[in-house]
Amino acid sequence: MLSPRKIAAAAIGAVLMASPASAALTPLQTVPFSFSGDLNQSTSLSFNGFNSGLGTLVEVMMTFSANVSLTNQVVNIGTGKNVGSPSALTATATYTAAIDFVAGPPVDLSVSNALTTAGFVGFVPGFQFVPFVLNSASGMLTGAVSETDLGDLGNYIGGAGLFSVEMSSSGTQGGSVPNGIFSGNEGSASGSVTIQYRYNEPTNTPEPASMALLGAGLAGLGLLRRRRA
Repeated sequence: MLSPRKIAAAAIGAVLMASPASAALTPLQTVPFSFSGDLNQSTSLSFNGFNSGLGTLVEVMMTFSANVSLTNQVVNIGTGKNVGSPSALTATATYTAAIDFVAGPPVDLSVSNALTTAGFVGFVPGFQFVPFVLNSASGMLTGAVSETDLGDLGNYIGGAGLFSVEMSSSGTQGGSVPNGIFSGNEGSASGSVTIQYRYNEPTNTPEPASMALLGAGLAGLGLLRRRRA
């Protein structure tokens, strides 16, 4: 038969083993995208919602990363000519990516980057009816944002969440271009959006049997003290 002291020790041990709530992260969800040509386009990306069976959602984290390129080009419908003299021919463009949560209060993110190609001075062959590439420039668009508003987090639980990725660009070209040559620029972007959820795991509360055992053990310790007295 267990003594009151042993009963109390076992009960207290069982209660102390109950672990408090702890924060955890879901695996990363990464969805790629790409655009080319006129960088005024959009696309939709789908991510799995948070599984509420894991615990309580406390934060949604989103990151965006894309490599963007700008191409300086001309079309020459006549004979070969020199371009860029006396002013070198350059292209400049500002690219902006906006990411928006479609289904509810959003995790919104907007990032921009400006690119400028090196100046071109040289000869362009004649009768180039397809764009003739002079030079190009590239750069990165990156950003991160998180949502912790408890009132909005419910929109990310369960099902699939759609996010829109919209690229926009505005650019100019400058430099010396002779008659018969038409200048222009083109862009491309490829990257990905990543979603991750932070949540609190459920608290492991003591079972009723453990609590009853603790009560009996403590009562036994009290009885043991009275006997000794």
